[in-house]
Amino acid sequence: MAFDSGVSTEAGTFVIAVCSYPIWPPGFAIASWIAYARKKHRLAGILPVLVLIVILALSSFFYSLGV
Repeated sequence: MAFDSGVSTEAGTFVIAVCSYPIWPPGFAIASWIAYARKKHRLAGILPVLVLIVILALSSFFYSLGV
């Protein structure tokens, strides 16, 4: 239903974000385990949240620009 009003960049971005969602949690888990293995325990706990916030902030920024 994202393309009901026609093909647009916003609709395409939304579909890509929704379809790539299953990739994010394993990616966060891998990054956290790498940080944990390097004895950066605090970063291992905070890294997934920080990456998700950055992704959401960037997507909102690019959406407001109309890119």
